[in-house]
Amino acid sequence: MNSEPPVLFETYYNKGIITLNRPDKLNAINYDIIQKISEHLIQWQCQKFLLVIIKGNGRAFSAGGDLVSLQRAQNGEYDFKQHAVVILYLAYTLVGQIPNYKPNFISFMDGIVMGGGAGLSIHGKYRIITERTIFAMPETTIGFFPDVGASYFLSRLQGRLGLYLGLTGERLQGEEIVIFGLGTHFVPSDLLPDLEKRLMECHDDYDIEVTLDCFHRYTFDLEDDKEVQLKEINSCFDAESVEEILLRLSENGSKFCLKTRETLMGKSPTSLKITFEAWKRGRSMSLIDCLNMEYRMASRCLSVKHQLNLGHKIKPHSDFKEGVRALLIHKDKTPQWYPKTLEDVSQELVDSYFHEADNICHDFIR
Repeated sequence: MNSEPPVLFETYYNKGIITLNRPDKLNAINYDIIQKISEHLIQWQCQKFLLVIIKGNGRAFSAGGDLVSLQRAQNGEYDFKQHAVVILYLAYTLVGQIPNYKPNFISFMDGIVMGGGAGLSIHGKYRIITERTIFAMPETTIGFFPDVGASYFLSRLQGRLGLYLGLTGERLQGEEIVIFGLGTHFVPSDLLPDLEKRLMECHDDYDIEVTLDCFHRYTFDLEDDKEVQLKEINSCFDAESVEEILLRLSENGSKFCLKTRETLMGKSPTSLKITFEAWKRGRSMSLIDCLNMEYRMASRCLSVKHQLNLGHKIKPHSDFKEGVRALLIHKDKTPQWYPKTLEDVSQELVDSYFHEADNICHDFIR
């Protein structure tokens, strides 16, 4: 049994280092980690720290939230403090603090960065990418949607790339993460210890910028096949509905488009439609408003009773619960989504995930 703390904190004068420390779990984020990070960030800001580095032990920065823990909370196995909605409340509040955090927030996004891991890193001022970085928001695969501010940052990527990433859960790797604007600097992974040491010697904001620029490598361009795929993404995903996206992918007929269509057909239909809607709305919303919207959506995704509140007969079901069961617990990889098809996901059902006036949740970030 691992006796190491799940997250480590170090201080060097007016500088702090946060290390996610669950390498055997790919640094999955849980209630304890979120709470401790929040406490330290507040403390260090009050102490007027110059910078904070956040990184992960092992082959992942963080592969996201501890989804098995969330599902167990959904099943009533934990007390109220461990309830899934409370975990999300704390996580979204933490994410909302990062963009305006006074100390320079520097993420070493080395290794796997997915889901909640993106929330802890991608909203910071400086985002360091390495050749080992793998970025993805794969939530539609488990009956959820890209959250932790994804409706904000994905909707601001060039063209329709963010919509493509959100719907398909496909990955970006290494240099292309910087090219598309999700990272600010590319640093080879073997130089990260030297970069960390140099940052600990910085005296002001200017020193930090100069240090990061010195370690940044500018020796890359987007590969030709990626350029072609990006054009196809912008063409096929510039649509008014998920159904139209599928039609355009079929009509295009390229190997990439047909593979993308096949990928989408395996996702939760409800997740695809609410992800599409969140992406559209997020384009004109602030990060805080996006987080509040996502909290309402998440609260409903975690409730097997939500669909019963629509006033018509529909069996109680949570695609999130089913997705975690099929992919992470029983691992049969055959989730039974409900509704089963995009055509069966009514606009009424989609809209219900975005309603503000109910007793499920409320705006919480100020």
